[in-house]
Amino acid sequence: MKQYLIIPTEQISNVDFSIICETSSETLRMSLDGTKTFIKWDDDGSSNFDGLLNIPNSEGPYSHFEILEILSTNEWSKDTR
Repeated sequence: MKQYLIIPTEQISNVDFSIICETSSETLRMSLDGTKTFIKWDDDGSSNFDGLLNIPNSEGPYSHFEILEILSTNEWSKDTR
């Protein structure tokens, strides 16, 4: 099951890209104001991902359904009306 974590962009350097689904900082989606991004990983129950949860000022982890709700807010998506 995929897990998602919102992190401040200044914490990107603390991310181990070898254990998450994104391949580099260039593949991350940013919030509209550029202050946050999110990462995802396949949670297999191992302790490989424990360090991700210790990233300062992170939010989550979230499920796929939860992150979709968050990403549909004005913080992440422009109003298309």
